Amino acid sequence: MNPTSTNPSYSIRILATAEEFKQAVILQHEVWNITAQSEAIPKDVMIIAQKNGGLALGAFTPANEMIGALWGFLGRREDGTWEHYSHMLGVLPVWRSSGVGKDLKFFQRNYVIQQGLELITWTVSPLESSNASLNFRKLGGVCRQYFPNLYGNMEDGLNMGLPSDRLNMEWWVNSHRVIQRLQKAVSLPNIAGLLKSGAKTINSTYLTDNLLKSENINLSLNA
Repeated sequence: MNPTSTNPSYSIRILATAEEFKQAVILQHEVWNITAQSEAIPKDVMIIAQKNGGLALGAFTPANEMIGALWGFLGRREDGTWEHYSHMLGVLPVWRSSGVGKDLKFFQRNYVIQQGLELITWTVSPLESSNASLNFRKLGGVCRQYFPNLYGNMEDGLNMGLPSDRLNMEWWVNSHRVIQRLQKAVSLPNIAGLLKSGAKTINSTYLTDNLLKSENINLSLNA
């Protein structure tokens, strides 16, 4: 299977060796600032899942440094149909917004299509705008379910103590909206275009200490 990425800065491949799976564990610790080993997906679990229909991917620089990883497994829906459940996608901070996450997901899409599957699902935090940009805007995913505190309060260093509310994403890999995004045949909205069309700003933000903070909140608009 060929990678979907043509970026010369990195390549994507299916993990094949114990050392590569170890790198995927290390990457989890770096991405989510994990200190407790129990919070990271063990390499043995990733290996066994892949040998039974799942998928573990890595994005590597030409120097063979892992900069991103993805892991998922086969799941069965309530109606008895099969899906691929994508449990982990992580990219090192310095490589975010470079296309690594999107390329990992489209590689995953090609893989599950060859398995005869039509749906990939996963959960994402509703509090991160980067999640919305990737999952809705770039991938064409849809959401029909919201899970309050799905995993209990978080224990990783990045989200310590926060409730784990999650959006349940559905990615219908052969749908028109997904194919449009793969072919870049859809005009994605931007802030300037939305404001020009009459959209109103109801919660402007500014970036400080790598966090978005709100200012000039106006909840009286009929939005």
